[in-house]
Formats: sequence, structure tokens, C-alpha cells
Amino acid sequence: AQAVLDILLRFRRMLALVAQLVLVALSNRLAFQIRFDNDVPDWADRAFSPSCANTLAMDHAIAVCSDGNELPPRKKLPFPSPSNGRGR
Repeated sequence: AQAVLDILLRFRRMLALVAQLVLVALSNRLAFQIRFDNDVPDWADRAFSPSCANTLAMDHAIAVCSDGNELPPRKKLPFPSPSNGRGR
């Protein structure tokens, strides 16, 4: 049991990445099934793999370019904005 735990801890980032890839593929496939009422046409089936790749590429680009700026610009103002009632 300890050896399995050591292996899981050693490769936890890779396992997390694989789990995310599986979830993206599964969610896209389920979205296709829902969108087409469980009768996915051929053209949509052919578009499935590229759409998964595009989703992953966009997610990675957003993560790389964010620079830790998760808050919207309005929340970073040094003074209260008039919209929340304190700036009169």
C-alpha cells in the first residue's frame, strides 16, 4: 500500500493532467450528445477531436497569459467606485 501511495504522489501532476484531459473529452462528447439529441451527425463527429484540442489550447493560453490577475479590473481600484454606495 505504501508503494502505491509513493507512486501516486510521485506522478500526481501527470495523473491530474490525464484526469483533466479525460474530463474535457467526456464533457465535450456529452455536450455533442445533448446538442444533437443522441444522434450526432457525421460532420459533428468529425469536428469532435479538433474541438477538444481547441478547448485545451485556449484553456492553456488563458492560464499562461493571466499572470495571476484573477480579479476583474473594477475590483483592483484603489478607491471605492460609486456603484457600491461609498463614493459620494
